[in-house]
Amino acid sequence: QADLDKWLNYYNRERPHRGYRNQGRRPYETFSRK
Repeated sequence: QADLDKWLNYYNRERPHRGYRNQGRRPYETFSRK
């Protein structure tokens, strides 16, 4: 579980994300704006 948490933390906060609706922001930043 710790490894998964570590990966999710990286995935959500560190990795740049070009996903739909994110406009290049990280998912973490997108979620925190709501």
